[in-house]
Amino acid sequence: VGTIDRSVLLKAVLKNVPVGTYMLVETKALAGYKQLDPIPLTVKKGEYTFNGETKKIEDGKTGFTITIKNTPAYGKLTITKNLSNWEDSEKATFTFDVVGTLERNGKPVEVYSNVATLSLENVGSASETLDGIPVGATVTVTEINEGSHYKLQSTNPDPAVVVIKEDETVEVSFTDVYTPENKGGHGIENHFEQSGDAWNWVDPTATAK
Repeated sequence: VGTIDRSVLLKAVLKNVPVGTYMLVETKALAGYKQLDPIPLTVKKGEYTFNGETKKIEDGKTGFTITIKNTPAYGKLTITKNLSNWEDSEKATFTFDVVGTLERNGKPVEVYSNVATLSLENVGSASETLDGIPVGATVTVTEINEGSHYKLQSTNPDPAVVVIKEDETVEVSFTDVYTPENKGGHGIENHFEQSGDAWNWVDPTATAK
């Protein structure tokens, strides 16, 4: 039984491994990645088989290198805006700043950034779900525009701080009430969508086919 520190290595060199069959079990994946299923390793004289692939051990060598690769894991976040009362002369638009961080080498590193916009034309709720957020990320959601006639009155803290989970949709909600005071301001809406490591502009006026 041995251990490999994945926070340092993506490749592992195994030396003087006796002939036999072993199982590589990942006890903890790097933050933001899916945990590996157990991988069999079989060592014979002059060769080894790892993850279903057999390779020769070079003559005179006492070890060999195995490559371990994890798949990124992503989760979802739903932001809900509730209006308990409404001023009926105009649409109410609310804007949220969404930032996610993961710890790398003991320091938080930004791994996700987005802006969400929710609009309502009556008392009730509106929601938007954001995906492509790395699992394990600590996400801070801040309401940066409350609308010109509204005041935030949530029971949860503002900003809201949550941790993204795999195969789950994490939720945060904000409640506003109407106030006669005109604070001015306006909303913006994000029309970029993430595809892998790239962000693409989506024309909001285009008709879906």
